[in-house]
Amino acid sequence: MATERPLGPPVMTLDEAQRTPNAAYRGLAGPANRRDRIVPIDVLRGFALLGILVMNIQSFAMPDAAYLNPTAYGDLTGANWIVWVLGHLLVDEKMFGIFSMLFGAGIVLMSDRISRFGAMAGPVHYRRMGWLMLFGLLHGHLLWSGDILWLYGLGGLVAFLFRNQSPRVLLASAPGDLRDPVWALSRARSLHPNPSGRDA
Repeated sequence: MATERPLGPPVMTLDEAQRTPNAAYRGLAGPANRRDRIVPIDVLRGFALLGILVMNIQSFAMPDAAYLNPTAYGDLTGANWIVWVLGHLLVDEKMFGIFSMLFGAGIVLMSDRISRFGAMAGPVHYRRMGWLMLFGLLHGHLLWSGDILWLYGLGGLVAFLFRNQSPRVLLASAPGDLRDPVWALSRARSLHPNPSGRDA
């Protein structure tokens, strides 16, 4: 007696997908191939990264207080004034918004690509976020205290759970996300470190 075949590809773990002889299942954890990449998203991501670099250069070269108060390091006249105003008017926080949206879009695109082949996207995503958080911790503690990779990894752990939610659910959850105390505390400490080295 013939059995009915299930519709769609079989659901399998990442390890099972990578061991299968079917080439369609292999390489799911790696980046998308050139044919499948969305060029406008790549271009916009590079633009946002360069914009973030514009603001970070100031943090690399000057004391932290100069980020919000340029007179803390030098004067605010002539070219200094023009650069500071244009940077905060056109770049500051705007590029973080663009990059954050693209980060979320990358999560959705990656999970959809893996799910199309019948594999589970969760293990791939959480493995990536784990590496991102590890690199962020190393970078933040060893090279530069303004690292943000750790926060993106932390946010990615939660964002993955909302990837299939309706716009109404996403809008309803947004106020809570904006008031995230972890983000607020980390951002405040990065801009206003305690010079005494003690907690307030």
